[in-house]
Amino acid sequence: MDVPRPVSGHWEMLRLGQMVEQVPLPEAQAGVAVEFLLRPKGTLSEEESPPLPEAPRAEEAKAAKVTETDRQIAGTAVEPVRNRGAVSITRQELYEKVWQMSLKQLANEWGTSYVQLVAACEVMNVPRPPGGHWVRLSLGLPVEKIQLPDAGLGTPTEVTLEPTLSRALRAAKSAAERQAKATVAGTSGPSGVEDVTPNAGSEEQPEKAAGGEPQAAKQTANVQPVGKDLDPIRVELPPEGAELHPIVERHMQALQIAKPGELGFVSIRSPDLSECDMTPALVPRFGRAMHALVCELEHRGYNFEEGENDGEGLGIVRDGGKVHVRWSEGTIDLEREPTNVDKRRPSWTWSLKETKATGKLALEVNASGLKGKRKWKEGDGRSLEVIVGVVVEKVEATFRWFGEQRKREAELARQQKEAAQLRLDEATREAERQAKLEEERRARERIRRHEAKLEQIAELRRQNLLVAAKLWIQSRGVAAYVAYCEATWRVAAGGALTQAQADWLTWAKAAAAGMGPFGKGYPVLERDGKLDVTTIPVGGPYPEPTELEELGEVEPKQPAAEPEVRYVEVPRQREQFPFWYLHRKH
Repeated sequence: MDVPRPVSGHWEMLRLGQMVEQVPLPEAQAGVAVEFLLRPKGTLSEEESPPLPEAPRAEEAKAAKVTETDRQIAGTAVEPVRNRGAVSITRQELYEKVWQMSLKQLANEWGTSYVQLVAACEVMNVPRPPGGHWVRLSLGLPVEKIQLPDAGLGTPTEVTLEPTLSRALRAAKSAAERQAKATVAGTSGPSGVEDVTPNAGSEEQPEKAAGGEPQAAKQTANVQPVGKDLDPIRVELPPEGAELHPIVERHMQALQIAKPGELGFVSIRSPDLSECDMTPALVPRFGRAMHALVCELEHRGYNFEEGENDGEGLGIVRDGGKVHVRWSEGTIDLEREPTNVDKRRPSWTWSLKETKATGKLALEVNASGLKGKRKWKEGDGRSLEVIVGVVVEKVEATFRWFGEQRKREAELARQQKEAAQLRLDEATREAERQAKLEEERRARERIRRHEAKLEQIAELRRQNLLVAAKLWIQSRGVAAYVAYCEATWRVAAGGALTQAQADWLTWAKAAAAGMGPFGKGYPVLERDGKLDVTTIPVGGPYPEPTELEELGEVEPKQPAAEPEVRYVEVPRQREQFPFWYLHRKH
């Protein structure tokens, strides 16, 4: 019909808000159809539908269980099903494949389904390309590849992908199963009924007595798979009258001597017994079911251990784990019609509901940390044999979970220990680093103080030199003044001095000599010269410098200050308003 279609990437560009071009519909040329009939998917036209086969005769239909079409399908298509196995893939391989091609192409390549690939990515924490990744890649647009994160605690590194059977292969498999059943039915006894006796034809069948009846003997639980992997196992119960396990005998004796309660139920609770609650009529059937469960669990390597108190009861133990199984009988609430006696009383006083036993056993699995369904009842198409098998599988799964939990705890403890060791090592390295930094800081501080002390000593020597120069100038000035005084007095007195003048001149000359630096013992060449810093170690000892004091000026005595007088303003008390003035009489 010559109808143009959107180009590759049209819908992705439209989703991204980019401009797209719609190709116009060209005019219909000669020979181009303008109308087309679309049939629903899976239907055939009258020309394509095959002719109906003739009806088989009654004898042939009864003798043959599988048609020729089933045999042909089973012979041609079942072989690939048997040759096709599961695919084991690692986390790294799945990550690389997921970013090389789409999940649908990868599912076709590995022979699995899209759902299994998505589940595998979720379980192993493998990032997948976002929506529009492959379209943008085909258009040459930039794309971002998410890096594979590190596997966390409990993240598996490898999964197994089961093969996906197509519709034709599933039909071939069903045809093969029907053919196998027909073959077995054809080789059965005269009645045409298949022998379903457990372990039929084996050497371990129970011996028969002279009367033809099987002898009562202790049996182990016979486990037979029901269907394929999707159905639970089936644990066969021992025949009536068979010898039961000692643990079961102990339960039976306790139930027989127990007193019935209000609803007719007998209950037992003891450290060496499992918790049971049922009617006496159900006790024999309970014994057979418990015998099958106990024998099967012992066959699988489990032991039984008494509890610490009546509330805990008998436990199933292995590798440090413990599971308890509770046996009970189901109940049902019935509502009866009110009697004439009830109708004479108010309706709110009627008690029309009755609780009765159903005669069906219920098994409940209890354990610390157990999740999911834990109680199963007879009925709804499940026999007691299947229920016991389900409980066995639940116990197995619980102990597997215990083992995985112990591994997780051990791994967590190891990681915590490693983390603690890493923290300790990091703290030790940090302490050593801080100690080293502190030592370096102290060394720098000592060097700084040493250099400051040396600079202080050098500065003090320079100040002493300046003070010595000032003292020398002052002393020379005083000595000149004293010589001037002596010369003046001698000229005035004709060369002779009085005793007082001679004494003062003696004192003045001595005072002038003491004012100079030499009079104060300055300089001492060993400690007042140039400072050699290379001979002084860090931290001392340091040379003691000469302390010279410059002559200070005598300040005149200041007169005493007059006392300060301060005036304080005392606030006047506010006079009260004369309220009496408002009430006077005019």
